Amino acid sequence: NDNECIKDTHSMLREIHQSIFEEQVFDMVNRETFNPSPGVNITGMREDFLQLGIGQETSICLSLESRGKPNPFSLEIYLEYIFHESTLVRTKERGHGLLGHFCMTISHRIFSSKVLSVLECLVDRVPYLHLLSHPTWYSRTSSWSLLLKVPQSILHSGRLQFHTKVLVNDDQISVSGEGAPNIIGSFRGSSMDICTMNSYGCDLEDLPMILLQQVASQVICWLHEEALEVGMKVNKDFLCMYFELDQGDALGLVAHVDPDDMQGCISWWVVMDNGEEKLSANRRFLGHLSLEALYSTLMDLVSFCS
Repeated sequence: NDNECIKDTHSMLREIHQSIFEEQVFDMVNRETFNPSPGVNITGMREDFLQLGIGQETSICLSLESRGKPNPFSLEIYLEYIFHESTLVRTKERGHGLLGHFCMTISHRIFSSKVLSVLECLVDRVPYLHLLSHPTWYSRTSSWSLLLKVPQSILHSGRLQFHTKVLVNDDQISVSGEGAPNIIGSFRGSSMDICTMNSYGCDLEDLPMILLQQVASQVICWLHEEALEVGMKVNKDFLCMYFELDQGDALGLVAHVDPDDMQGCISWWVVMDNGEEKLSANRRFLGHLSLEALYSTLMDLVSFCS
């Protein structure tokens, strides 16, 4: 059958082309290893095998294998894709070198998986947080958002959600979010318009605490808006909100954040500040409250202060 013969011939040619191409890719990677790449060291090399060390903790192995068994790893496909970009298309990444870009991609995957693990842990412990993943279409950039949904107010149609964005470029983390207190506004003693968009960098170790502070300040911002809506004289600081009472006293609702707290990470206190710095004797622990319970507590404080 002529058709079967032609199909077999085409199949054989495809296998030959694929084999030649993979040898070219592997040969190019070998040649790239002789160019200096920061943080990348050759730890082993044979005719069909290359082992690389990345930094202090990570190593990868590249090898040519027969087509007898399908390779489940996507890195082989990605390496071929980078080969096309570097050799044929001459993209902007060419200046960093094929090997450097490939190793940075592997390093980013490892680092971003650690960041994602932190985010998933926080969402699992704080019931009113939701995790959203955003496609970046770039191999060395990852992006997620923590979404805080607040109950709809009976009194007014205010905001219903706050966002905190986490962006990872290579191994650099940046956090941006609405609702975080504005430092200048806090120093001026102003309680109005100090919920702004903030953006800052952090490392992996500090990420849980920074995100929890961000979320807690968003909850404070929401409660502050609700208190103003019912006509209360109320001020807010970093993680607390104070009702002004007679004779200079203040009744505060204070958030406490602890990344290691298995019960909820964010807990709440009611504090009476009489200006004599005896807060330890004038505070009550409320526990890990839902947003609905926090709103009810706020209304109770409003009634008490009125």
